[in-house]
Amino acid sequence: MSEKRIGVFVFGLSRAGKSTIVEYFRQKRFVPQTPTMGVSISQLIFQKLVLEFTDVGGQEVFRKQWNSYLARPHVLVFVIDGLNRDDNHISDARGELDRMLKNQKVAGTPLLVLVNKVDEPLAMSKATVIERYQLHEYADRDSAIYEVSARTGTNMDAVLNAMTSIVLKDEAIEYFVSEEIKQLSRTMLSSYKEFSQKGEREFKDGNLEDALACLNLAKEISSNLFQFGILPSGKEYQRLTSTIIKVQKAIDEKERAEAEQPRRSYLGALKDEATAAERRDAKAFKVVSIFLFGLDRAGKTTFVEYLKNDAYKDQTPTLGVNLTHLVLGNVRFAFNDLGGQQAFRPGWMDYWKGQDLMIFIVDAADAARFEEARDALWSILRHPDTRGKPLLVLANKVDLPDAKPLVLVQSAIEYHEIDRTPKAIYETSVKGNYNLDKALNFIVSLVLHDSEMGKFVSREVKRLLKNYKAMYDAYVKEARLLEKDRDFQTAYNRVYKAKMVQEELFKHGDSRAQKEIRKLDQWLAKLHGRFA
Repeated sequence: MSEKRIGVFVFGLSRAGKSTIVEYFRQKRFVPQTPTMGVSISQLIFQKLVLEFTDVGGQEVFRKQWNSYLARPHVLVFVIDGLNRDDNHISDARGELDRMLKNQKVAGTPLLVLVNKVDEPLAMSKATVIERYQLHEYADRDSAIYEVSARTGTNMDAVLNAMTSIVLKDEAIEYFVSEEIKQLSRTMLSSYKEFSQKGEREFKDGNLEDALACLNLAKEISSNLFQFGILPSGKEYQRLTSTIIKVQKAIDEKERAEAEQPRRSYLGALKDEATAAERRDAKAFKVVSIFLFGLDRAGKTTFVEYLKNDAYKDQTPTLGVNLTHLVLGNVRFAFNDLGGQQAFRPGWMDYWKGQDLMIFIVDAADAARFEEARDALWSILRHPDTRGKPLLVLANKVDLPDAKPLVLVQSAIEYHEIDRTPKAIYETSVKGNYNLDKALNFIVSLVLHDSEMGKFVSREVKRLLKNYKAMYDAYVKEARLLEKDRDFQTAYNRVYKAKMVQEELFKHGDSRAQKEIRKLDQWLAKLHGRFA
């Protein structure tokens, strides 16, 4: 099979970090580089494609030669030094960008702008760079801006994915990868139908635990199919969400009926454990302060009241700020619930008192306000006082018919560009008591690091992870057999699926998955070399 080469033209002024970024892509680690003299050309094999980086020197003497190295690249990468605030430097850089974009050789070529060195405390924010460099959406090309660090690896994987995704619109490249995508999509679609149908059969037969496990897997697969465009409407994803909520309610009702006394909910169990802990050890309270924000009508106050009273009750919108306390054992959670109306948002940071955790709630059924929600979220994330604080995002109201799939919410609010650890995002329904335990798990397990509270990790997540690990083992085993039989192309596809499973495990908090992903990338590169 012939290789398809993707030309990536990397340019910018000297010392912006162009060569260091390219080397990070190649070695997956920070390697200090000396300034490029003239031009440097290097290659990287990524998902069956060969990325060929043309890294040109940014010193003034070399900029005049940039045009001679342009050979109609598939993507332009403009690197900005996020630390250099000098007006003359910014004017020079902006001038070079303008000249490049006016060059007929790159008319319509997609553009990625990388603001480098964001790991430094004095680095300019993305908003500041956009303003000072006068960046905007270019009508004649696809474009995106990323805050990155070639030292820490911040957002480097996102940029690499963007390079491959943005150029798939090139018909020649699309033809090259379409067979693999089609084969992968067919396999995933088959698995989706299998798990979905089996889940519904188990639900109908009363096997609720098995039904929940199958439906959760089908939902995760449908999310990937949605991204491939195989399930473009998102209706299947919504249907599965509604069914999963019904199954969970059925499990709750069954356990209540079987118990001698009414079953305690997840939150009730935590409160019972907390009461027992108080009796055993009456230590002083530890206070955890939570900054709860989002647009009006997203469900912030309803979420807090559910945690407080263990029951759903519709709430009126918060005006200004509402302070609510929830006590679990020796821990007091202080929720600073901020009004989400436009009039209150400019004053949100007035209530910032060095909170331990931020929770942002977005209405998944209100797509018309996604852009507004994104702006509200990032107005807080860009504030220097919130830097480094853990973030929990809840896509609420997923039980409503107009709710959008999680992947769409993530894209709309630019979730993957958020650089902080820990962070998490979950679909929730306060009214349907859906995934509220996951939100609480994040709070108690990742923020408090409390081993006792960590025992309450939801059964659904445990089952889901168990199924993922079983799928991973099956793909790896099959890939090894195929490799032994020298069927390298099919083995590559199996390893690629195994990598997707590990990425899902990593998304669900399995830190060991990152090591497995690196191993799988090496295996993919090896297999590619065998059948290319």
